[in-house]
Amino acid sequence: MKAEILRLINRLKRVANFPVFRESVQKLRHFRTEVEATPERLVRIVLLDPGLCCQVLRAGNSVFFNPSGYPLKTISRAVVVIGFQNLKLLAESSPTVKDEVLERGNFSQEIAISILSAHLAAKAARKKGLPGEEAYLASLFKRLGRLILLLYAPSFYQKIRAQVPRRKKEFFHLVGERLAKQWNLPDNILQNLEGRELYIRPRKLGHLCLYADILAAGLVSGKGPLGWQNLFETPQEIEEVLKKLASTGGHLPRSILENFAIKIPAVEKPEETFVFGPFLPEEALNLSQKVLHTLCEEMSARGRLFYREGEKIFALEGKVDKEEKLKYFLLKGEIINEDGQVYIPISFKGNPALILLLEKDSFLPPEEMRGLELVKRTLESLLERL
Repeated sequence: MKAEILRLINRLKRVANFPVFRESVQKLRHFRTEVEATPERLVRIVLLDPGLCCQVLRAGNSVFFNPSGYPLKTISRAVVVIGFQNLKLLAESSPTVKDEVLERGNFSQEIAISILSAHLAAKAARKKGLPGEEAYLASLFKRLGRLILLLYAPSFYQKIRAQVPRRKKEFFHLVGERLAKQWNLPDNILQNLEGRELYIRPRKLGHLCLYADILAAGLVSGKGPLGWQNLFETPQEIEEVLKKLASTGGHLPRSILENFAIKIPAVEKPEETFVFGPFLPEEALNLSQKVLHTLCEEMSARGRLFYREGEKIFALEGKVDKEEKLKYFLLKGEIINEDGQVYIPISFKGNPALILLLEKDSFLPPEEMRGLELVKRTLESLLERL
């Protein structure tokens, strides 16, 4: 499947362009003079339209508008560099999102998640002393791979959605990264694309964008404010974001606005959950697999590796049997020897993350169990350094 996607990406590089909302173009046309079109007003319009953001960043980082080559990471700076008249020409000459695309539930929902995630990330970033607009753009384009596939190859989008989470993230990241580089989008976007966490452990801004995406997806899909405590002190701050979005985004297409009709349930305090994290990088899985292989050789045992993605358990190879049992052992955090099977739960950054399963035909003596405790602590210490 990866070969198919690479061929698709090569075609998309030649033909793909991120279209803008027709409503954004009309909004810009309402401004008659430079005095009316203040930078603040223009930036507000552009930021609500991922397609227009993409066009503005591409133009702002082009040789024509930016001969010095100094990267423009924000819409605020790019709009000033381009100017009002050029911005209008850019919007009017860009392709617009077709009505039939907006009517597809998946596209409207995915782009609504992106816009809401961007607003949540910007608010959380300012509270944490991080650059708000950079966080906004990083979250807005996090799902770039999904959006491009929905626009140009919806059948591939469905194929990828059917994959296990790690493969799904890998493919969406591949599409998003190749197109983002082709379009010369800034590093703060490239470094926070969906699936990037498989290769590099997110830090600060990346971590914030991950949880903003989870929270926005939970709100839009009706699952609720998943992981709100990772971004805000109270759920009321989410309501503030939704009110601001309603006041500034009224011109957005109706099919997108419908996704923002969200009611926040009362939540008094954070609850322990098995839903979030641990966003294991590929390096962590590879290291754990090597440790398991070594244990199997030394103990003449058979082994399997299970890992956690969100609230589900997956096997590195094959299918998962008795998922609830694995969840229980993972959360318990202790090595369990049961019916010739040894379950070794491994934490990553303080979160239950992996289970190494050893199967032996013979009894496991106490000294070998103590040795496994040392292996567990050593592996967790090594993963902590990733």
